[in-house]
Amino acid sequence: MLYRKDTIIIECPTVGTIRIMSIWHDNSGPNPNWYLNKIVVVDLKMDRVYEFPCYNWLDDNKFARELFAGPPSAVVSVWFFTFPATFR
Repeated sequence: MLYRKDTIIIECPTVGTIRIMSIWHDNSGPNPNWYLNKIVVVDLKMDRVYEFPCYNWLDDNKFARELFAGPPSAVVSVWFFTFPATFR
């Protein structure tokens, strides 16, 4: 089983309380299907963490989903690590 965790850091102004997130893919490439566990948004300025559970596939039949956030929780601690990467 292939498991990969993708982390994307986006700096942006505070957008307020997040309740719904839309996620989709363009269905391109040789194998565009992927499983989405959840999306986690950390708002460092407002000291909040939002979790958007999905636990489902984005595939040929359903390549877009709307995810609903649970109640925001406080940020306990955030650690950022960087490792040298080698790609082959």
